[in-house]
Amino acid sequence: MEGTESELLNPLVGAFEAVSLAELEVVKLLNRADTKFVLRTDDLPALLRDLAADYQILEIGGRRLFAYETVYFDTDDFGLYRLHHNGKPDRLKVRYRQYLDSGEVFFEMKRKVKNNRTDKHRLLRPVLAQELSDDDVALLPDAFAKHFPLKKKLCVRYQRLTLVNRDRTERLTLDLNLAYDNFSRSASYPHLVIAELKQNRASLCGEAAASLRRHGHRPTRFSKYAVGIALLEPVKHNNFKPCLLALDKISTKRQVLSLKSQVLGL
Repeated sequence: MEGTESELLNPLVGAFEAVSLAELEVVKLLNRADTKFVLRTDDLPALLRDLAADYQILEIGGRRLFAYETVYFDTDDFGLYRLHHNGKPDRLKVRYRQYLDSGEVFFEMKRKVKNNRTDKHRLLRPVLAQELSDDDVALLPDAFAKHFPLKKKLCVRYQRLTLVNRDRTERLTLDLNLAYDNFSRSASYPHLVIAELKQNRASLCGEAAASLRRHGHRPTRFSKYAVGIALLEPVKHNNFKPCLLALDKISTKRQVLSLKSQVLGL
């Protein structure tokens, strides 16, 4: 998110009561149901106002907006990407993720399993590596052996707000300022927001889902990795055309004015 827009959101983000990382990690939601929505930055003021009474916000060291950098791995022919594109029920993402504000790095495997659930495993690592270590290769599921070896294919950067429901096991993450780099080409979407509901069991009955529906947003498929590969690599991407079209519709400069009007109540 551009500096002007981030500053305009500060009063809205500041209205939330803070929750610490220690409190957040009491319930890790590593095995969960995910529901995603694609928004624009000028959709955020109404959503944040709706949720301030029912959600807390993650705060660490006085910060509420956190920067992430993730390196994804795949085969030379993008075998893991193709599993996602082709709608296979059992699919895998492999990555190193760095939390830029703290410097912490994790090796993560995110596996989509039956009933649209996500099973996520993460282990602390010393650096943001550009190659998978032997120890991490040994952790990869045998079911995906035909898709090995894996090499780095995409770097994704963004900033995140994490909202935590006061009464139910539910988080809403809001990812802003999305940027892609495949180490030869790049693309960025400063006016895009990816909202993701993370729950024990998929439900659209909570306050966040109700607010999103009320403002005209519907659940959609959106994988940051898959969309980045579809954008930057010469791969089949028919099944991701709705996502790519949504990106094309994200407007540019006039959103800053729209956002300012909503925050100031103009």
